[in-house]
This record gives sequence, structure tokens and C-alpha cells, in this order.
Amino acid sequence: MMSGGPYTGSPNTLFSEMSACVDGQYEFIINDSYGDGICCGYGQGSYLVKFGTEIKSGGEFGSSKTETFGTCGSTPPPTTGSTPSPTAPPTSSPTPVPSAPPTS
Repeated sequence: MMSGGPYTGSPNTLFSEMSACVDGQYEFIINDSYGDGICCGYGQGSYLVKFGTEIKSGGEFGSSKTETFGTCGSTPPPTTGSTPSPTAPPTSSPTPVPSAPPTS
């Protein structure tokens, strides 16, 4: 998890943070303490989230904006076919009484 701020600076200041991400689902959350976003009312601020390429950007929001990106990973494919059929039932039970002993 990454977090930062508060960010203060003169107009047109670029703030950049980088992190190596593994395959997964992530949330980018931007908060504005004045509740008017970072664009248009009092300047032309914006944000840009890249995950290899640009995937989320903006600036017009209220107090907070959440952007979800990435994947939860791939699910394994379903198994093919079913388990093999059971074998044949067992043969008949042994005799209840032992047979006569062998003769010589």
C-alpha cells in the first residue's frame, strides 16, 4: 500500500510516486480537503494513474474519488470431464464355515 501527502506547492507542481505492482486489483483514492476536486474551480489540476499505460485520469470530483484498476488474477479453467466410473462391485462373500481340512 502506498499513501502520500499532504501535497503543497506552487501552481503547476508535479507530484509523482511510483511502485512496482504485482498482478492484483488496486484502488487509487484521491482526497480534496476543500471538497471541490482539483480541477476547474480554482485551477486546472488533474491526476493520472498508469499501469503500463494510462488507465485512470481526471480532476473533477468532490471531496474524494476512488478509481479501481487491475485484475484479481486469472481463475483456473474448469476441469474437463468427470472422474472415471467406479469399478465393478466386489465378488461374493467367502463361505461362512471353513471347509474340511485336506486329507493325505
